Amino acid sequence: EVLVPGGCQELSLSYDNHKPDELKVEVLCPFWIYYEPPEEEEQEEEDEDAALPPLMVTVACNPEQVSMEALPLGGTIRCPGAANETLELPGNSVGPFYFRRDPAKVDSSSLC
Repeated sequence: EVLVPGGCQELSLSYDNHKPDELKVEVLCPFWIYYEPPEEEEQEEEDEDAALPPLMVTVACNPEQVSMEALPLGGTIRCPGAANETLELPGNSVGPFYFRRDPAKVDSSSLC
């Protein structure tokens, strides 16, 4: 239901005696990217070191997987097979964000 709202989508294709070999359907895949604040115990130990604490960044493909403690990130994500290869994370939202595959950059053997 994340990729196709409502769980289904009707498509129609008209053709004559020469049916097409394939039907290309573009689907935008949403994703959410965020981090969670470290546990308070971990934070106290790291404060003593005065270094920035390491963050575990999570990428979710379903909004139900986004933690209630999720915090947004700012920065840039790069995806070489996408129509727009870079995505700027605004730092005020965990998503959804979208990449769209660029057919000119991806051949049929690609996993992207």
